[in-house]
Amino acid sequence: MSSSGDSPATPPFAESDRRSWLRRLRHTPLIDLVRGRLTGRLDVHGLLEAAEAPEPVSKSIYQLARATRLRRIEQVEVARRLLEQARQRLASGESPDEVVAAFRLPGEILHPQAVSPSRWTRIRYTPLLDLLRGRLTARLSVRGAVREAELPEALGEVVLGVTRRTRLWRIEQVEVARELAEHFHDGLAAGKTASDLREEFGDERQAARLIRRAKVRCRPMAWKVFSGLWKTCALVTGVVVVLYVVLLVRMLTATPQLKINLKQEFIASQQAIPEADRAWPKYRSILIALRDGKSVPDFSRLMGSMTPGEWAEAKAFLDAQQPQVARLRTATQKPRLGYVYGDPEDEKEYELDRTGPSPLAKSNEEENPEGLTLLLGYLQHLRWLAGLLDADARRALEAGDGPTLVADASAMLRMSRHCRDGVPSLIGELVATSVVSETTRLIRDVLTLDPELLTDDDLVALAHELAAPDLPLTSDLSVERRFFDDLLQRIYTDDGAGNGMLTAEGVRLLHAYGVMDSEELKNLRGDAAPSLLEDSIAPLAALLLADRREMAQTHDALMEAAEARARQPAWRREPFDFEAELAARNDSAVPWKLRYAPIVMMYPAMDAVAASDDQALLRRDATQTALALELYRRRHGQWPKRLSQLVPEMLPAPPVDAFDGQPLRYRLAKGEPRLYSVGYDKQDDEGEFDVRYAAQKIDLDRPEYNHKGRDDWRLWPTAPPKPQPSPLAR
Repeated sequence: MSSSGDSPATPPFAESDRRSWLRRLRHTPLIDLVRGRLTGRLDVHGLLEAAEAPEPVSKSIYQLARATRLRRIEQVEVARRLLEQARQRLASGESPDEVVAAFRLPGEILHPQAVSPSRWTRIRYTPLLDLLRGRLTARLSVRGAVREAELPEALGEVVLGVTRRTRLWRIEQVEVARELAEHFHDGLAAGKTASDLREEFGDERQAARLIRRAKVRCRPMAWKVFSGLWKTCALVTGVVVVLYVVLLVRMLTATPQLKINLKQEFIASQQAIPEADRAWPKYRSILIALRDGKSVPDFSRLMGSMTPGEWAEAKAFLDAQQPQVARLRTATQKPRLGYVYGDPEDEKEYELDRTGPSPLAKSNEEENPEGLTLLLGYLQHLRWLAGLLDADARRALEAGDGPTLVADASAMLRMSRHCRDGVPSLIGELVATSVVSETTRLIRDVLTLDPELLTDDDLVALAHELAAPDLPLTSDLSVERRFFDDLLQRIYTDDGAGNGMLTAEGVRLLHAYGVMDSEELKNLRGDAAPSLLEDSIAPLAALLLADRREMAQTHDALMEAAEARARQPAWRREPFDFEAELAARNDSAVPWKLRYAPIVMMYPAMDAVAASDDQALLRRDATQTALALELYRRRHGQWPKRLSQLVPEMLPAPPVDAFDGQPLRYRLAKGEPRLYSVGYDKQDDEGEFDVRYAAQKIDLDRPEYNHKGRDDWRLWPTAPPKPQPSPLAR
């Protein structure tokens, strides 16, 4: 018999095969189709039709072949062998009914060993090494081993069933099949029947387990080690997955408890102010009157950044709006700002550019918004109003209007207090100190250009205002604690004892703030639904981040250290390495940038804040000294030779240089006074500085920074800002 994988030597069907091409296509192997041959040799029914056997015989052979549930090529082989057997019986004189009756008896014709394996089956069960040698051995086929053993059908099925249930390697299954076949052959040789051997064999499942256990014991030690490691890893992975899922469920079901409402705290503190003491309603009405339908100059820009054309437009605007400027000076005399966050009047009227809704509208819609999203738009408008007063004072300086100039400077100092009096925030503190610094610069410019505009009483009054204890010259860092507490309550649960676990909602919020470097949520206030990825990594974030108590304690310790450091004089203040400090507090294997990610995000730039405060204090002291020098000149007809001559009549003590803790330097150069600081290098260059660094910027927290050459910081006389020509003019 030819191999079932090859084409038969003789066509299985008659030359007059009239089957439809679609039927032949359906029963043609793929290899024949590739060769361009439409053989239809997988059609059992067609084979029987071509053989022209009696109908009962053909029908019985077809049913038996289909009942085997073998592959189609094997069913054709079974049908061919049955057909050959039927022909022999018919030739011997048996009737078709007798042939059919013989088919119904158990016989070797239906046993799996009666079917020869196909070429693809032999390839499938041939080891790779044999394939490389060009040999199709199929020695990994259990069926082949059973076929070679030539066991009765019932025992062959037992061997196949047991070997499959052992779940051993293929080579081991072949060995088991051969051993079982030898066992059954010994029983048959002893005179036992197949049925008796089948009953004596017992439970196939139990036998398969025992055989597998014995075979596994004989495997190499390397495999046993690898198997043990694999099982251990699988067990650990399973435990981790279970714990991860449990933690994920806990985090998804846990919800933060919002006990802090910064918005309501701010509203309550401002609503407690009597309406008669509130300056904000006045500011609001002035802003509306100034900007209602008109193009206004950008007074938030520095004077020196304006072109001559812009300065001319600004002066024309100020000349036309003097009634509103006078109202603004009066409004600064109110003792408190009185800005009520979310005031409906702001929403109705405070649309300054008339191009859209108020910038305060978005956060005001929420009852308890995140502290970081509280919009402080009023600060930019206070900053604009302070710039307007500064510009009006410089307009008065050009016009020789001393009283207006003094009134504007005093109003700016009062407005600096209002900047701090609104919603407590570090931004408000910095804006307040910035307004003070601009005011002191204005006064020193006046003393440089036209000091005679100021009377003696003006000099004394301005000096007293600059010496006021409530002047915002240092930043209050405690306000940042409340913002951080608000963040913690939104990302952690609260167990009532100061601790809590991270929640999935908190992870999404940290993603929105960019703490976890997420790219999914870019818009902080967007309406997009949280992604499945963010929720799935929530347990991982909980393992990386510190718990609520540790996070709060670490932040408090850092803030206390920063506050203590800020209270030190600038020249005694040691450099603060935030990263080293936070890393030193981290006793976990998790990198500190991950473990304390919310602190890294929220912790303010304390070095920059301290430098800004030092700059404001130094400028204030320099301005007071310049006022005292001018007053001394008027009273004595000449400049003093030393600052000590101003004490105690005009100054309580000589002002201190923030760079080295020594008194500010003062000398007469060609009969003119020169008040200066030693600068970064702490070297006295007699008030000279390199022209490349004329625009000095205090950076006291970088003592290693040092300019090459002369870098004294000349405080007075100043080089007052002048309108710059436009780029086109240059």
